[in-house]
Amino acid sequence: MAKPKKRSAVKKIITVNPDKCTGCRTCEAICSFQHFERVNPALSRIWVTKNEESGFDFPAVCLHCEDPLCVEVCPIGAIQKQENGVAVIDQTHCRGCRICMMACPFGVISSHSGKMIKCDLCEGEPQCVQWCPTGALNFCQPEFATHYRRRQIADIFLDREMAGRHQEKK
Repeated sequence: MAKPKKRSAVKKIITVNPDKCTGCRTCEAICSFQHFERVNPALSRIWVTKNEESGFDFPAVCLHCEDPLCVEVCPIGAIQKQENGVAVIDQTHCRGCRICMMACPFGVISSHSGKMIKCDLCEGEPQCVQWCPTGALNFCQPEFATHYRRRQIADIFLDREMAGRHQEKK
């Protein structure tokens, strides 16, 4: 019988509040500068997806999954989950085979100079979060993101309920 995997919980992750994102791409600029000392969104580890028709902007970044597929599929073990739960790519061992990129359900692994890159949380101080001018990015416990979403859903429901009651009184 196989031993159960030892899990290391992610203490904090980057969460996104899409309602606050303006699509300014400051997060992409600061991320590329932090890691490559030049502003080039193609080198960023966070990507803003824009929908011009709806005006919706959404930053996509690694969620450091509980059981990351990228770690499981890497044929040489270049991606390891650290004690703090962050999945990090060891650039000295990465061959750039792109298997992790294909396995990632969120599409947040890319390549640069023959090596794969993904968010490493800037060693615990994500610069994208610190520089986000609207507060659309937060560095918090994963449970906080769930709580925030529940709150948003409750607010939407309450707004609709109150609007319905207002209509009934007319």
